Amino acid sequence: MNNYDITIRYYESAISDFKLSPQRRAMLCSTMDKVAAMHVKHGDHIRARGVYYDVIKIYMDEQLYEEACSAMLRQVEAVLGDSPVLDNSCFSILDECLDNCDKIKNNVAKCKVLTELGLKYSLLGRFAVAVDCFDDVLRLSEDKQLVAVAMQNMGAVKNRLGEFTAGIPWHEKAIKLHGNLGNRNAQGQCFCNLANALTHAQRIDDAAEAFIHALQAFK
Repeated sequence: MNNYDITIRYYESAISDFKLSPQRRAMLCSTMDKVAAMHVKHGDHIRARGVYYDVIKIYMDEQLYEEACSAMLRQVEAVLGDSPVLDNSCFSILDECLDNCDKIKNNVAKCKVLTELGLKYSLLGRFAVAVDCFDDVLRLSEDKQLVAVAMQNMGAVKNRLGEFTAGIPWHEKAIKLHGNLGNRNAQGQCFCNLANALTHAQRIDDAAEAFIHALQAFK
């Protein structure tokens, strides 16, 4: 028996004990999260999905919506890792996560979940929903870091949709805000996105200048 199996047996024994005590729900969920993460790490995505399903149910029963949404996002990662073929259950999980996101009372936590949702929807090609998520972050967030990321992702989505001219203002806003916040690496990524958009918009000289700024940001 390898270390992975031994550790899983140890955790599963602890989970059985924690289930007997309602007062130890937090420890139960934490341990289940660790088990699911270990399954993912070792490529056993099917078992990970099952564990996440169980822990999400506990979080929802306890009305811990922030924790439930975070677990749903991790469950999507397990689903995506299970097969190179897109599983439609990804969208069911993401849609459930989006529905419950409004119940998160902490504004920063809500905007972080919305950001991750936007990234996941964008990755899976549901750009309209991704844009709505980033719009919500821009509308709700008072955290400038999250706002900068939302602007960056809005521009990236526009590029992926081929709406390069519409994306240019988003790239420029993200560049400025990342610069003010001292996020040089992120600013460099935005300059690359801007250069790509400018190239497709036939603004070649401006694109070349953006590429130079990107190289400087990455130094």
